[in-house]
Amino acid sequence: MATFVDDVPRVYGALVDNLANVERVEVLKGAQGADPSVATFVDDVPRVYGALVDNLANVERVEVLKGAQGGLYGRNATGGVLNIITRQPSADRVIAEGRVSYGQKKTFNANVFVNIPLNENVAINFVGLRESHDDYVKNLATANPYQSYASLSATQAAALGDTGQRAYLLANPNLAKALDNGSKVSRLNSLDRWYVAGKIGLQGDGFTVTLSGDYNQDGGSNGNGWQNQNPAKTYAVYRSLMSTTGNLLFGSIAPTGPPSCLPLT
Repeated sequence: MATFVDDVPRVYGALVDNLANVERVEVLKGAQGADPSVATFVDDVPRVYGALVDNLANVERVEVLKGAQGGLYGRNATGGVLNIITRQPSADRVIAEGRVSYGQKKTFNANVFVNIPLNENVAINFVGLRESHDDYVKNLATANPYQSYASLSATQAAALGDTGQRAYLLANPNLAKALDNGSKVSRLNSLDRWYVAGKIGLQGDGFTVTLSGDYNQDGGSNGNGWQNQNPAKTYAVYRSLMSTTGNLLFGSIAPTGPPSCLPLT
């Protein structure tokens, strides 16, 4: 059971034993954890986060098991089980299916399913998936921050709180270039996913053997993204906090020599 005080989690709830300012205590019965209470399985293989199973081109059927299923499916099945069964290789006929869609932000979705009989007892099938879209949030970071900073005017650098960094970069242009070589502007809320899976099936006299494998590659940066609309204010607050904290911990230290924030080689 998790313990929260004013919606803030307390890892060790037993330590919360004397609160003089309690207004009320709320008790939430049942499963309230972050783990899902309905388990998702694909071909009897558990997928911890079922929301990630969002595009299957080879679905044969979907089984919905209501109620607690922990006896058969283990944890995270207190509310039920969603069991997705994919198509098995079939020696009956050749099957080829596909779907393609395109939308805003260069959103591209395509999948294909193919089933091929090799003989009356052996067949193979495979599925391929491609999903991609451009960034939903534009990254405003500078691609070459050190060289860009050196190109500022003295007035612009002073407005950013410059204490000699610009002059040092101008005096050492190769250093600014070397530092920028390792910089990269990351993508925000992009999608770049590849998925392939295949099965080979052997049907004998009273038995069936199926071998399967899959590969997934996701080079996108999907998830929550944000953009700072006022970076100057954020930086000013940061400098103020760091200055105050630094003076309290270490006292006022006057810099000597090159700016300490620039690595020397």
